[in-house]
Amino acid sequence: ELLLLRATLQIRLGQAIEAVQSLDQIITASGSKGTILLGKALVTKSFATRVLGNLSAAVENAENGIAVLRQSNASTKELSEAYRQLASAHGTRGELTEARRNLEMALSLAPDGDLGLRSLIHDGLAVMYLESGQLDVAAVHLEYAREGWLKLKNEGALAETLNNLAIAYYWKGEFSI
Repeated sequence: ELLLLRATLQIRLGQAIEAVQSLDQIITASGSKGTILLGKALVTKSFATRVLGNLSAAVENAENGIAVLRQSNASTKELSEAYRQLASAHGTRGELTEARRNLEMALSLAPDGDLGLRSLIHDGLAVMYLESGQLDVAAVHLEYAREGWLKLKNEGALAETLNNLAIAYYWKGEFSI
């Protein structure tokens, strides 16, 4: 688990190549055993390969990670995060329908009490709906995300959500909110 955390931090610090190397060590050590650790490593590798621009590998790693997590009876939170990563890979490839479908699956699996994960998913769904011109639906998801970030007091994420919400209302022609 600590190696997974380290790999995630490496990705966020711009060291995605090093993260892939670390994740490959975890994957090799896990062997062909269908463990939750293996599934999470594959999902994290999806994040790293997406950041590196290898979108086919990002989709493949996420799909393989989901399969392993399902076989390992992973928690719904772990599966939700995996579907969110798969959606990110599809979204980056411009496959908005697939991205939206996977985000809907992620939302259905996300625990009710996990405001952070649910807010991230609502933000992702909102972006997909904004991109497809469904502004009213996007605004609803942004409002859910806004509520979550307010409760969590996550001002950075709240600022991004409010920016997207302003864009949605602007595109709708509603200038006085």
